[in-house]
Amino acid sequence: MKYLWLSLIAVTGVISVADCEEREHPDLSKEKHLLSAEASGEREEEKKHKLFRLDEALLTELQNPTAPELSFEVQLKILKNLVDYHNRLYDVLVGVRNDTTKKVNLANEIVKKDGPSFIKEPVNEDKLKEVYNWDEENLEFFRDYMQDVKFIWNNITIALQEKPTPLEIFFTKKVGYFA
Repeated sequence: MKYLWLSLIAVTGVISVADCEEREHPDLSKEKHLLSAEASGEREEEKKHKLFRLDEALLTELQNPTAPELSFEVQLKILKNLVDYHNRLYDVLVGVRNDTTKKVNLANEIVKKDGPSFIKEPVNEDKLKEVYNWDEENLEFFRDYMQDVKFIWNNITIALQEKPTPLEIFFTKKVGYFA
């Protein structure tokens, strides 16, 4: 029917009212579009704050390790979260070095929260070994990633110190004044 309709338009240049009524019209109601915009905004917001949720989850579990029935499952979840945090933080570092606005803003938000909270608190490694039944290899993996996260965070703070502040950018561009 669509091809016939398009052919009629091409040949005659006229569209009848009946043809227009047969077509399906998308729902362009204001409410539907507002909801879809909110939903997409929430998805972007979720991505942005994934680091904060991972930080909180790691802090909670590392300070109070719990031995569930399936300890292996939680052990893997903690290590997965640590690796996920590490990779996302490294992505922020690369973005800060490349002057990506979103990544610089995210790094500044992390600075406002005084950095990753789970690396600031002492971790009782003996308790982790006991609760999760970790061997020395698992503990070494954990230590390596904790060190890497600290190293990446240190590099982010150094990179941010080299960046001009928004106020410095404003004065340079708008007023032509250098501090």
